[in-house]
Amino acid sequence: LAGNEQAAWVERVEALGVGTRLSPVKTLSAEELAQAIRQAATDSHMRARAGGLGKQIQAEDGVGNAIALLERYAVGLGRSG
Repeated sequence: LAGNEQAAWVERVEALGVGTRLSPVKTLSAEELAQAIRQAATDSHMRARAGGLGKQIQAEDGVGNAIALLERYAVGLGRSG
């Protein structure tokens, strides 16, 4: 994701159906932004998907998963050194 992380997150949010792609900031109009906000606030399917995703994220053990990943990485470094 490094180097183009924002674009990758835009694609992910759009693929999950919890947001919509907007024009780049330099060309983004107030009307386009307003429409995206209206959609996020009123589209029942988008709101349901966002709610479900939120519950899934809340249920994850983010800190525990990060620690496990770092431990696996550190063990791998120990083997190569």
